[in-house]
Amino acid sequence: MESPNQFTGKAAAYTKGRPLYARAALDFLKEQGIDETASVADVGAGTGIFSKQLAKNGAMVFAVEPNEDMRLAAVEYLKDMPNVRCIDGSAENTALPDHSVGFVSAAQAFHWFDKAAFRKECNRISVPGGKIVLIWNIEVFGGDFFRDFGEILKRLTVSDIPEEEKENPYGVFFRQAEDFLIDFKRYEFDNTLYLNEETFLYKALSSSAAPKKDNPLYENFSQELKNLFVQYQDGGKLTYPHKTVLYIGE
Repeated sequence: MESPNQFTGKAAAYTKGRPLYARAALDFLKEQGIDETASVADVGAGTGIFSKQLAKNGAMVFAVEPNEDMRLAAVEYLKDMPNVRCIDGSAENTALPDHSVGFVSAAQAFHWFDKAAFRKECNRISVPGGKIVLIWNIEVFGGDFFRDFGEILKRLTVSDIPEEEKENPYGVFFRQAEDFLIDFKRYEFDNTLYLNEETFLYKALSSSAAPKKDNPLYENFSQELKNLFVQYQDGGKLTYPHKTVLYIGE
């Protein structure tokens, strides 16, 4: 796995700004067997957003997260879910027993993993016939808002992401998913967001590429986001085109 430190100091923004995954996606996963009978290793669980949704489906969830800040936030976020255990582990070393889960999931995280090591770990912890779920919340790009938002991101974010990923990050992630999975299917679910100013700011600041508070770019970045929100909001809400993309396979 890439260094887990990209998200150190991001837990609060992540918890406040990152959206839930589409309800229809969770209903679909319940139909696929993520229900009261299932056990799931949610790998790269972050602050526990997807873990909690899986747990609400009834599954026993092991929320595996290597970053201490994020994991502690997950412990707090998931404290009322008796069917979740937070685990100090990574995609390559989950610390789970052999053949202990029927599903392995990764929400907004697979692109950070060492793919070969993750495949080996999936094989180790999954029961025979176990499934892998890879899921992302993604923007539906287009229009003046995303044009202007993109210009701010180009000027004021900090990242060593390869150029191809900057231009089309989700295309890269999806190709990686399709190369990794066996006998997979892909599904998309509408997940349009209606954000107030605070949530919009936290969503943007939760990105690994967004400047942290101790970065000289932080104040300018935050102010330009506020200006952008004022320009495009309607009645205090910003319509943010968004969808959930889900892969399920082996």
